[in-house]
Amino acid sequence: TTEIYTLSLHDALPIYPNPCRSNFNISETIENFEKIEISNISGKIVKTFKTKTLDVSNLKNGVYFVKIISKNEVIVTKIIKK
Repeated sequence: TTEIYTLSLHDALPIYPNPCRSNFNISETIENFEKIEISNISGKIVKTFKTKTLDVSNLKNGVYFVKIISKNEVIVTKIIKK
């Protein structure tokens, strides 16, 4: 079977603080997600989470993409790790 997702690109997705040094938080307005993936600029998944607090302290400084995956939607936004 083929699944259809809505893909949303957000610059203002409630992820804070952005930029950060160690932990990002996902706003309480985002609910019912299955997982969160962080990818590097090349598209390689470097971390996966199932919580709203994202510990990125072990990642190198730079730009990453956060993909929030739910049953009917995939939301993608950019974060900066300092």
